[in-house]
Amino acid sequence: MRLLAALLLALALAGCADADGTVDRPSAGTWSRAADPPLSARYGPLLAWTGSEVLALGGHTGSGCPPSASCVDQHDGTRDGAAYDPDRDAWRPLADAPLEVDRFTGHVVVDGVPVVGDDRQWWSYDATADAWTALPAGAGGAPETALDGVVYSHVRAQVQALDLATRTWSDLPSDDLAPRLRDSGLFATPVGVVLIGADDRDTAPDEPTLTRADLWDGTTWRRLPETGQTGPFVHWTGQHLVNPDFGSDDGGEVDAWDRPYPHGGRLDPSTGAWSPLAGDPPAYGDAGADAWPLDAASGPLVAVGGFVYDDDAGTWTLLGRPGSPIRQDLASVWAGDRLVTVGGTDRAFRPVGQAWALSQPDR
Repeated sequence: MRLLAALLLALALAGCADADGTVDRPSAGTWSRAADPPLSARYGPLLAWTGSEVLALGGHTGSGCPPSASCVDQHDGTRDGAAYDPDRDAWRPLADAPLEVDRFTGHVVVDGVPVVGDDRQWWSYDATADAWTALPAGAGGAPETALDGVVYSHVRAQVQALDLATRTWSDLPSDDLAPRLRDSGLFATPVGVVLIGADDRDTAPDEPTLTRADLWDGTTWRRLPETGQTGPFVHWTGQHLVNPDFGSDDGGEVDAWDRPYPHGGRLDPSTGAWSPLAGDPPAYGDAGADAWPLDAASGPLVAVGGFVYDDDAGTWTLLGRPGSPIRQDLASVWAGDRLVTVGGTDRAFRPVGQAWALSQPDR
C-alpha cells in the first residue's frame, strides 16, 4: 500500500488538454459532499474499508508541503480516528491508534479486520469492540499483502507470513534465484506469492531495465518471463498484477532505447503473460489541470491520474472533481463501488476537514 500511494502520487497531471480541460470520455460517477468527519482538519489519513465502514486513522494536521519545497518535519502526526458509514452518511469516533499513522503506513484488511504496523510492531483493530490488539512481533517489514487469513511481509529476499487465526509466524524459503532482483513489491495471489523487482546491474546503457517477477508456488521459487514495462506493479486486481501508470520513457537523447517503453502494464502470474494496460489509456493532462490526484485501488478498479481504470472492462473514465477547496494531499479508498476521500489541503497547503464520496453508475 505504501508503494501504491507513493507511485500514484508521482503521476504528473501536467500536459495539454482540450479547451475545457477534459477529454471525450464518460464520467466515473457523481461526487457528493459527505458529512464532515468529527476530527480536526487534516491531510493524508490512513483509510481502510471494513466492508461496512471507512476507517479514517491519523494523518497530519499541519500545513502540507509544496512539491518543490524542502519542508521541515512539523511533528504533526496524529493517532485519533473515526469511522464513516456511507449508507447512513454518519461518523463515529474511534479509539486512538497505538502509533502515529498516515496513508503511507503499512496496512492490509483481512476479512474486515485492519492490520496496521511498521517493521517493528503490528496491531489488529476490532471495529465491534473499538479496540487495538498487539500482534506477535515478526522479523521486520510492514504488512504488505494478505490472502486466506494470512498476512505477508518481506525483507529483501525473505518472505514471512503471519496466520491471524493462530497468531503464528512462518518463513517461506528465501528467494535465492540469481541474479537477485532489487525488489519493490510483494503480492499474495491464489497461484502463489509474487516478489516483484528488477535486475539493473547487467543492463546496457541503451537498454531499459524491465520489471521481473519471482513466484513462490508452494514448492519452489521460479522466475516469470521478463515483462515489457519499466515500472513496478502496485496492485493485485484478482486476475492481474497491474501498474496503471500510463506514461512511457524512451531513454532520452543519450543512449536512447530502440522505442518508448511503458511505465505500466499488467501481468497474469498464473501464466507469466504480460500485456499493456487494457482499453485506451489517456495521456498526461487529459483529465485537466484541476483534476483530483486520487490514488485508491480495489479489485479491478484503480483511481489514478484523474481517471478510474477498470481492468476487467478495459475502460478509463474521468473522475472529475467536486466544488471543494481541496487541491492535493488527498486520501481515498474504495468502499464497494463508492470512492471515498477524507481530508486534504487547499491551494495554500492548509488542511481541510471535508469528506466526499463518488457514486459510480452501474458497471
